[in-house]
Amino acid sequence: MSITFAQLRERLQWFRWYDGQRRFDLWGDDGKEIIPLDMLDFTINEALMEWAKESAIDKDVWDVELTTDQRRYGMPDDCLIITDARVEYDDSTGFDGYKVDLVNKENLISVTDDTSPDSDRPERMFVWHNEFELDPIPDDDYTFRIWGYHFPTTLSNDTDIPDPLELYHRTIYLKCKVFVAEFVGDPRKAEFEFDYDKALGRDKNFDKRRHNKLMVMKHNEITT
Repeated sequence: MSITFAQLRERLQWFRWYDGQRRFDLWGDDGKEIIPLDMLDFTINEALMEWAKESAIDKDVWDVELTTDQRRYGMPDDCLIITDARVEYDDSTGFDGYKVDLVNKENLISVTDDTSPDSDRPERMFVWHNEFELDPIPDDDYTFRIWGYHFPTTLSNDTDIPDPLELYHRTIYLKCKVFVAEFVGDPRKAEFEFDYDKALGRDKNFDKRRHNKLMVMKHNEITT
């Protein structure tokens, strides 16, 4: 079953947490919140974001129109991680598309005007926080195609449901438990992480099988 934001919050509030000395729920023995609701809501959304990064399940494709002599561009608003990018074929340029090299935050170098003084077809993509730069600077108007993963929609209303398929919702709940355990100092955090990692592995395997099945179906449609 799908889980709503309110249900996710309630499960975490009434879970019996442990700080090494006593067991408690997030309301506390005196009825006060141990974690304020706004902080709990923030924690849930942070856990959802981490799940999206670690699962790499919610894939999509974006097209960005490149402009002659413009190096820097904003990331698509809902793009969380870029995995691949290509300059696509354009009738006006008369060449086939090609893949560009992706330089991510693990090995960033500064792009300066001296990197490639002459405009040409872009060969490298430098990814920053919410934008990217191209080198060389585009010498024409190209269509730039990006593959990556979606930002999950922020949960705010009680009836909001996480974007992914409902079969992944239990894994998201387990990730939330890891985050809350760290916040309250629950020594079972490692146990929760183990449960989460197992569920995440199952999710990835299922997604891979589902993707392969879709590819076979697509191939059969083309060949029949």
